[in-house]
Amino acid sequence: MPFYAYHQTTGMKYHIDDWLRFFPEEFPVCDLCKNILKIRAKSSVGNVAAHFYHESNTNCPSIESNRKRYEGLRPTERDEYNAHLMKELTSQHLDKVYLRCKHLLNNNLSYSQYKEMLIAANKSDIWYYKGLIFKYVPYVLLVNYGVFKEQGKFFVFESNLNNYDDLWNHQKSIKNRIWRVDTTSNDVEEFTMIDDLILKDYFFKYRDLLK
Repeated sequence: MPFYAYHQTTGMKYHIDDWLRFFPEEFPVCDLCKNILKIRAKSSVGNVAAHFYHESNTNCPSIESNRKRYEGLRPTERDEYNAHLMKELTSQHLDKVYLRCKHLLNNNLSYSQYKEMLIAANKSDIWYYKGLIFKYVPYVLLVNYGVFKEQGKFFVFESNLNNYDDLWNHQKSIKNRIWRVDTTSNDVEEFTMIDDLILKDYFFKYRDLLK
């Protein structure tokens, strides 16, 4: 039961209490799937607070039953050469990939969980996606892993994504975003996927200064 909704005019998210106070006649929108949310009033039965909720037929990935579709994703076309390259890059930059994932989990990611993420990636053959770009590796690792039970979080891409390769094959129609979902409230937080895992070429000219 999410407590925050997106306001299409202001472009901001508001807590349910503020929404009821300032926008009682307007339509709240889910920040992830962009569908209109409903409002459920506070109830003394079960001590339930006022909150937003999706229609029962929603396709929003923030709903646990919809998130499960990620568990069955596999490459439709295998790229052996690129898989070798992605594994090699990840091996060389394991620390950077770990820190990116840890950052998105509020700096709460154990080494054992990171190991489990890599094992899960191997089982799903994520390295073999044709055209996989190293930029996306930490984000696909997070989504592919499923629910981080210790942190009470899971990660999803936008609702119209059919497979991971949509991220790099359809960059104009798929947002460069990843969403973190709280398993208790279903509230979502949006993050931009950034490409800074590898030292940029323009820094290499400074290496001579360190010899």
